[in-house]
Amino acid sequence: RTLLAELAGLARAGQRRIDGGIAQAAKAGGADVATVASLYGSAKALTGQFLGRLDQDVLRSDQITIAPTRYFDEATIAIDAQFKLYDEAIGRIDGLLAARVARLQAQMITVIGAVVAVTLLLFVVAIVMARDFIRRIGRATRAAERIAQGDLRSAGGSAALAAGEDEAGRLLAAIGEMAAGLNRIVVGIRN
Repeated sequence: RTLLAELAGLARAGQRRIDGGIAQAAKAGGADVATVASLYGSAKALTGQFLGRLDQDVLRSDQITIAPTRYFDEATIAIDAQFKLYDEAIGRIDGLLAARVARLQAQMITVIGAVVAVTLLLFVVAIVMARDFIRRIGRATRAAERIAQGDLRSAGGSAALAAGEDEAGRLLAAIGEMAAGLNRIVVGIRN
């Protein structure tokens, strides 16, 4: 009887914890909660009926009047209801977790896609900038080669046209000024 009384106490404590969990889930809302709460109501009623019979016919009675088969049948029905509740609740929780994981995976894929897109955009911008820089350095090289060959007029004009604010632009401007200065010196010497 002592062991049965302890087990009945554990069952009642478990029901109180489940009551609290169902109440918290009900506050969160959702159709899944209604289904689980309905199953819990049925399991709670069957368990309560069994625990009531256990108290009345076994624990508080001087003589056990309930037939063992009836006792085990009612216990089995209550236990089966608890397992059905457990299975349904776990199934619903698994479904909710799977949906949450799917949402998080979709968000992760979106973030990864955005990172890849930004990376590709930056790569394209870097290529365009590098090509422009290389093109302008090529102009500076060709202007310097023309100056080395003595062509001061076309070298200075092409270098000045490509001048800009960055290093390549300043280099082209300097080559243009150098060509113009050399051209003035040569013209001054000829005159």
